[in-house]
Amino acid sequence: MYRMAIGKIAKQLKKPKVWKKAFKQSGEILQTTGYSTIAVGTATAQPEIVALGGSLVGAGKIYDGVAKGIKFVDAGKIHDGKKALKSSFE
Repeated sequence: MYRMAIGKIAKQLKKPKVWKKAFKQSGEILQTTGYSTIAVGTATAQPEIVALGGSLVGAGKIYDGVAKGIKFVDAGKIHDGKKALKSSFE
């Protein structure tokens, strides 16, 4: 029973769409959490909290970039992917 479940999970992990979705969702969650943390840090006048929120936003953008990269590599449009990644970090 467990062997079948592990095999099914392993089969899903071979699909780029699964990884793209995971990185995209993680990126969105990190960015949302980061912006919320920045707001709390600003409201309470704690610069270290604001800095933490900024780093969460940055990590979220990186995860979003990885998701876009997976999407373009999977579609075979690496040149378009480079442009999209470059513009997402500007």
